[in-house]
Amino acid sequence: SGDPGFLRGFVDRYVDQAESQLAELRRAAARGDATVVGELAHGLKGTSATMGASRVASACATLERSAARGEVTGPDGLDRVASELERATAVLRARASGS
Repeated sequence: SGDPGFLRGFVDRYVDQAESQLAELRRAAARGDATVVGELAHGLKGTSATMGASRVASACATLERSAARGEVTGPDGLDRVASELERATAVLRARASGS
């Protein structure tokens, strides 16, 4: 659109949504709800891939596969998603600001 604020807003919405989904993933994992973990991981994988956050998408794919087997991964899997989201956030925000 030529509006630099548009991209920043788009990135901010993705980050807000992704952080919310990560919190939901943590709650579902704490409850041992593999079905919800799989659904949330699938959704976050898709939006992350669309945004170019391929490492977040990959970490979510790992969670999704575990959930499909009925396994709720431990904090390591969720921590990987969180770590990759933190990295992706920094990169996306830098790109959106033109840095």
